Amino acid sequence: MIQSVLTRIGWGRRPLINKGFALVVEPVEAGWIKAGERDTAPLTWEDTLRNSGRDDLQAFRQLRDNVLLRSQGDGGLRTLAVCKAHAGEGSSRVACHLAMAFASDPRVRVALVDSDFQHPGLHDYLQVGQANGLYDTLHDGADTVKERIKSTALPNLAVVTSGVPPISHAFPVDPLDLGRILQHLVPQFSMVLVDTAPLLVETTAAAVASQCDGAILVVHAEHTRREAVQEAQARLQQAGANVLGVVLNRRQFPIPEFLYKRL
Repeated sequence: MIQSVLTRIGWGRRPLINKGFALVVEPVEAGWIKAGERDTAPLTWEDTLRNSGRDDLQAFRQLRDNVLLRSQGDGGLRTLAVCKAHAGEGSSRVACHLAMAFASDPRVRVALVDSDFQHPGLHDYLQVGQANGLYDTLHDGADTVKERIKSTALPNLAVVTSGVPPISHAFPVDPLDLGRILQHLVPQFSMVLVDTAPLLVETTAAAVASQCDGAILVVHAEHTRREAVQEAQARLQQAGANVLGVVLNRRQFPIPEFLYKRL
């Protein structure tokens, strides 16, 4: 599956990663509704995607299903790291939509955690305040994370934002500290997704991903170099992360998509 998808979109005949799934996700602009600004019924994930101007429902449903399928042999998956080689790959957007795909089941409570202090993005996507988040929890202790869980416009989706670390005191997330925080979140949520710092920039990002049950790697299609992606995967594997697959983000179709799918 990986080799055929990556060959078809121009990444060459060698597989980009050694195992797992590869999924193409088309570009979409965010169009969120703030919590507390609902007109009538609570906002659904489908509403959110349609507000953004195009319908990516199937792609993110497939990503959700692939994650669940790949995790079945590992005894289930409760925590997932959403990783990238560099800033700008689109991991925050993918993390948000994947979280919404999980939360589209009303029985499933989902939490997002922003662990990228240099380029935080979840608060913008979900239209919540950035302050009082993960940075503060790391400072005050893992058991205080319950005070930093913020509601979103989707009823069963919550977020722990990055917080606002002072520039002079910015520091990487300690993997063991994040592991303790996840231990406090897992009993409250069916699924916890962590948006990590860039793997090739932040030295502890791969180890942070290893604290999760699984990890996916988001790649800006036709932009990020193969060598960078392979190095990012190598760092994840060296840290002991369970790499489930790769998501090719922002793929542009030079021909109509219905024809492309027949190639």
